[in-house]
Amino acid sequence: MTYRKELAKIKKKMDDVSCFSKVELEHFDMFAKMLAINVRNQMENFHVEHLTDEQMKELNPIIRNAIYSQLITITKANMGDKIAKETISFSKQAIPHYWEKCKKI
Repeated sequence: MTYRKELAKIKKKMDDVSCFSKVELEHFDMFAKMLAINVRNQMENFHVEHLTDEQMKELNPIIRNAIYSQLITITKANMGDKIAKETISFSKQAIPHYWEKCKKI
């Protein structure tokens, strides 16, 4: 199997949410929106100073969908999904060493 086909196969598996009920997917959606609105609210001053409303409109769904996707991936990893576990491991390794610890704001 070629590298490209293998990546397509992995992406298809990661995009598969059939292991979740409609209610579970609705919960992921609400959790993602709750996290995203917090991100957006915390970015408000940055938005006003550096981004147009059009740029923010484009950025909002990117943030929301990234959070939604990661929530699903984390849950699938906790359910034992091998590819999801590898994805989480890669995400952890991709965190820059210079990022400071998170703090409550």
